[in-house]
Amino acid sequence: MSAPPITANPSRIQPAPFPAGSDAGDVTIESSRSASSAPTHELSRRARRLSAAMTLAVLTVFGVILWGGYTQG
Repeated sequence: MSAPPITANPSRIQPAPFPAGSDAGDVTIESSRSASSAPTHELSRRARRLSAAMTLAVLTVFGVILWGGYTQG
């Protein structure tokens, strides 16, 4: 079974509205790309480290609770 092809109807495409008081000429793709490309990699690395540390901490606390509950009363 295959899905039907998806086609775009150019007559239905409308430009995105800009907020009041802004000018479409103020938006540049290059500045948003260059500003976000370097920090994103660094943030994802930090996020992975934080996630691993939090997982380890939660598992450790859970283990201590189980150990204390079952063996120490």
